[in-house]
Amino acid sequence: MARSSGSWKPGQSGNPKGRPRREHTLTDHLRELLRQPHTVDDGGEIVTKLQRIAGLVVDLAMMGDRWA
Repeated sequence: MARSSGSWKPGQSGNPKGRPRREHTLTDHLRELLRQPHTVDDGGEIVTKLQRIAGLVVDLAMMGDRWA
C-alpha cells in the first residue's frame, strides 16, 4: 500500500502526547492497602496485610479447605 501525502514522516509518532493518564483504579487502591503493615506475627516480625492474607490461605489449604 502506497503512502499518502498525509502520512507521518519516518520517526514521527502518530500520537505524540501518548495515551492519557488513567485515574487510580480499584486495583491500585487495593495494592496500596495490602502493602501496609498489618500486625506482628508469632516470630515478632511485622508483616503486611498481603502476607497475612497469604498465610491464612495457605493455612486453610493445609487443613484441607478446597476453596483455599
